[in-house]
Amino acid sequence: MIGVDKRNGAVRGSVVFDAIVIALIPLALNALRLLSPEGSKAPAVGLLLLLLTKNLLLLPAVSLQHQRRLYQVDMRAKLDLSVVGMLALYLTLMAISIARALGSIYTLSNTIANMVLALGGFAAIFTAFLTTDTRSERLLLLRAAPVGIALLVFANILGYFVGYSAPPIDNESRLNQTLALFGLQVSRAYFPLSFGTNAFGAIAAVGALSSLLFFPKGRGVSRLFGLVCAGVCLVGLIMVDTRGALVGFILVMVFAKLNKRFPALWRLPANLAFLSPVIPFILYNAFNYINSNALFGGLVRSGSQGASLGVGTGRQYIWAAVGREISEPSLIHAIGYGAFGQVSSRVSLGYAWVFNKLGLTDASVHNAALQAFLDMGYVGLFVWTALGVLIFRKLGGVQMHSDEGGWAAALIAALLLLLVMAQTEAVVTIYTPELLFFFSVVVVAASTLTVEASRSVADDRLRTRGAWPTLRLR
Repeated sequence: MIGVDKRNGAVRGSVVFDAIVIALIPLALNALRLLSPEGSKAPAVGLLLLLLTKNLLLLPAVSLQHQRRLYQVDMRAKLDLSVVGMLALYLTLMAISIARALGSIYTLSNTIANMVLALGGFAAIFTAFLTTDTRSERLLLLRAAPVGIALLVFANILGYFVGYSAPPIDNESRLNQTLALFGLQVSRAYFPLSFGTNAFGAIAAVGALSSLLFFPKGRGVSRLFGLVCAGVCLVGLIMVDTRGALVGFILVMVFAKLNKRFPALWRLPANLAFLSPVIPFILYNAFNYINSNALFGGLVRSGSQGASLGVGTGRQYIWAAVGREISEPSLIHAIGYGAFGQVSSRVSLGYAWVFNKLGLTDASVHNAALQAFLDMGYVGLFVWTALGVLIFRKLGGVQMHSDEGGWAAALIAALLLLLVMAQTEAVVTIYTPELLFFFSVVVVAASTLTVEASRSVADDRLRTRGAWPTLRLR
């Protein structure tokens, strides 16, 4: 085929570079925490700008004219614009909320860095996938996302064992209750390159699940590499002892197994996404019931703070404070208060006592939907909900009606775990940039899958009607 060797040598090498950069982003977001607890996002911002600039310069080389000359790619769209458009809208609203916090919350440098992470990260991923032409190249970029999480977890474990362990965030030495079930009396690990234990647990759980699903069963180095990445993430998850993340990982793994046998189960995450704005209030009542029942006393964490907050470690009180804000309608609720809306709205004063030993009044509301409401208002909450429903419905259609159903099922499971984690943590927001970046990679990858499936269905219909099928030269 004319020009294939040239394509493979020049552009494919660029795709490998893109995958390496994607894998380095989570570690780059946290590496400078070794120098100071606050760290700096400058390394990650630099990598994203490098990736974006390189791909913008490369795009003319893979233009339609060049593609026609090489006779090797389908001329139709590579990405499902309804999916990437909704993702772009969500991230644009997030960037606006960040800009609105300039001066009151963020310095100018922090504002620029966070806006680059939100919009620049998406643009870098978008252009990276645009420069791909084959399924293997797109798969390489997708797999780089869990590899990046595994690198971050491994760096934390390594730092912990060589003496860079961070002090307990609440100055209490807490028992690792997961390992205590197996008779091991050790304390929870506090890793040096993590912002908080719960966020780290969510990151590790997502890394473990996606490593298992994105490197499917089979022989070879690829599968072994995926198992190693998953193992590293599971070790980190168990060491940090975030029980919610561990339970979420197990439940979604069970879902992934069942979903392969019963493909119609994709409707479950789609319905959960639709209900996400009301789920925290359902959990509020569930936590209150559990904490009022002595039968569940064994679930309460040890330590004075854990014992006083009960199961959920105070989340029900945080969500109650947000509920009081919602119950007093205001015009600003339409667009929200900007980033760290819990501070600007003074909602955080209603639950600051939950974090009294940390001395915090700016902690997130520990729910992505409620955080979207405070930061971006009802507009942001609607877009957040619509994005979840849209992507699950699109992938569900691929799973039910396409030969790529296995990959669609893997992406559904990965996104479902993010949705589960979003019920108790502000994931897929600027507060957890590692998972926001992972989410962007998975959604853009999913958009390539849904558009390919649409082509396949359209081609099949043309053949069925006796028309000439679209010529697909690859």
